[in-house]
Amino acid sequence: MEPATESESQPDAYSGAIVDGYVWGRRAWDAKGHFFAMMEAVQILAAPGFQPARTLYLAFGHDAEMGRRDGTRAIAALLKSRGVCIRTLHSMRGSR
Repeated sequence: MEPATESESQPDAYSGAIVDGYVWGRRAWDAKGHFFAMMEAVQILAAPGFQPARTLYLAFGHDAEMGRRDGTRAIAALLKSRGVCIRTLHSMRGSR
C-alpha cells in the first residue's frame, strides 16, 4: 500500500476485517514467513534427534507491528525470573 493512501482502502486498511475468508488489512501477513521458517527449521532439526550445543529459545511477541515492546518486555522478564541469560538475540524489528 502506498503511503498516505490508507483513506482510499475499503474496508479500513488497519481494521483486520475478514472479507470473503481473507484478513483484510495492512500487515495482516507482514513477516509471518520468518516465523514459519524458524518453526520449520527447528522441527526439521529436532526430527532426527539433533542436540544443539546450547539451549535454544524461540520467543515471539505480539505487539511489534504496533510499535510497542510490551511482548518483548514480558518475555525478557520471564526469562530473567528463570535465570536465563541470552547470549544471542535475533529480532525481526532489530535490537534496541
